[in-house]
Amino acid sequence: MDKETFSKICNSSFAEDFYGHKPELRSENSIQFEKELTQLINRYSIENVLDMPDFLIAEMLVNIINSIGYISKKNLVMRTIFHPVTKSNIID
Repeated sequence: MDKETFSKICNSSFAEDFYGHKPELRSENSIQFEKELTQLINRYSIENVLDMPDFLIAEMLVNIINSIGYISKKNLVMRTIFHPVTKSNIID
């Protein structure tokens, strides 16, 4: 079953992903990456290991990557504010 059919069955409850991102606001790069990741997962039958459709695994992994990126950037900002880099705390 593909993502579009799955969404129709679930009454289009996937209009937004878990974080509230609307699919139409995603970059073309992100959309293409998720499509290729779905194909790769399918090619190696990873969906059988997790007992989950390939497109859901791909969406989950893309969301994890985006979440890690967001948290990493937030952490960097906090570290810069509370622990500014100075010459004394840089290891040569």
